[in-house]
This record gives sequence, C-alpha cells and structure tokens, in this order.
Amino acid sequence: MNKPVLKNEIKAEIKGISKVEDNITEAKEYALSLKKYYGTLVFNDDQLKEAKDERASINKLVKSIADYRKNIVAEFKKPIEQFETTAKKTEKILKETSDFVDVQVKNFENKVKEKKREEIEKIYNTQIEELKDVISINQLFNDKWLNKGTTLQSIEDEMKSKLAGIRSGLKAIEELHSEFELEIKNTYLQDFDLSKAIIKNNQLKEQKERLSKVEEKKEEIAQEKVETMLKEEVKDDISDPMLTYTLKITAPLSKQQALRKFLELNKMTFEKVNE
Repeated sequence: MNKPVLKNEIKAEIKGISKVEDNITEAKEYALSLKKYYGTLVFNDDQLKEAKDERASINKLVKSIADYRKNIVAEFKKPIEQFETTAKKTEKILKETSDFVDVQVKNFENKVKEKKREEIEKIYNTQIEELKDVISINQLFNDKWLNKGTTLQSIEDEMKSKLAGIRSGLKAIEELHSEFELEIKNTYLQDFDLSKAIIKNNQLKEQKERLSKVEEKKEEIAQEKVETMLKEEVKDDISDPMLTYTLKITAPLSKQQALRKFLELNKMTFEKVNE
C-alpha cells in the first residue's frame, strides 16, 4: 500500500455571504412608532376590547419576526456547522495517527539509547577498576550521554575526568590521617563533595572531644566519691547480717589499691584467692 498524499494544502475561507432580503428595517420603524403611539394613551372601559385585540396582534408580529430570525440564522449556520464537524473529525483522526507514529518513534529511539547505554557500561567497566564496589554507573551517568550527538569518545573522556577527580578526593581524605576515615569517605562517595567530607570529619572530631570531656567529668566525679569513701568510715548497723562473698575484680592497679584502702578503713576482712 502506497503512502497517501495530500494533494492540496489545507485551506478554508468564507466566500459570497448571501444577502438576506427582508423588510425588518420597516418593521423596526413601525415598532418604534407603535410604542410611541401607545406610550401616550390611557385606556378606558370602552377601549378595553380594542386594546386586547391590539396586544394579540403585536404578539403575533413578535412571534413572526422571531421565527424568521431563527430560520435565517439556522440557514446561515448550516455550512459553518458542517465545516466544523468535518474539521473536528479530521483533527481527531490525524491526532490518533500522530500518536501512533510517536509511539513508533519513541520505541526506536529507546532501542538506540539502550544500545548506547550498553556501550557506556562497557566504558564504565573498563575505567572503574578499584572503585567498582563503591561507585555505581548511575552515580556517574549523565543523561546527555544518550543524545545522538554525544560520541562515545567524549563520554569516555568525561568519565575518566570524573573518576580522576573522585580518586583525587579519596586520596586527599586519606592524607588527613583521620580516625574517622571510613565515615568521611562514605560521606564523600554520596555526591563527591570534598568540602562536605571535611566538614563531616570536623564534626566527628568535635563530637569525640565533647564525649571525652563528658567521660572525664564522670571520672572526676567518681574519683571524688572514692576519695570521700576512703576518708569516712561506714558506720556499723547492728541489724546488718554478716555476709561473705567471693568476688573476682578486674580493674587498674590504682583502683584496686583504692578498694583495698576502703576495705581496710571499714575493717572488712578480705583475702586474695589464687586461681
């Protein structure tokens, strides 16, 4: 089947509008004169029948003019309505055809893009090397790479440049010799922003310093309590039962010595048990 050809360009214009032969202007002048005439009259009982007849006559004339108006307008609208109906149907048919062609075009373009993406993945697999487990192709991918005008060589060059920048950033992080290297590398690998990674490192160091100060303060308080215990003997309570426990204690020597002093101060019997 040969492809249909539209022989002529689409065109539409109004030609030769018919003239309406009428005496509506005469009727209008009559209506104005009649209105003026009755506007000055005051009906009495003798004129009531005449007034009713006149009213009926006027209403009949109104209906006659309205009927003519509607018929004339309808006649003039017929070719316009016919043209509009045909035009809308034609538009619908052409739109359906355009949508069908659009689907075919997009399917073809998607196949071309998919094939190109496979080529890009080959480039990625060649260039990624030691970073394969931490950087996916989606993190490097640029949608413009799928454009028809973007060559595989330019894609390879751009990917090489990106990976070189990433490797440089990771090396800079390693040169910080931070105890939080793993955490800041993970931060960097989210969007490859080295400044964010450095900020993360500083935050982690500050957090550790704050925790260290808290622990130091706790240790200080605990030491103060120990020193207080070593100075004051615990008063005996005659109701306290005498109990014996075997404990295995693991602690720095200084704390073991402090415990011994506390036991001696409070006259508590103890002995070392060798395992």
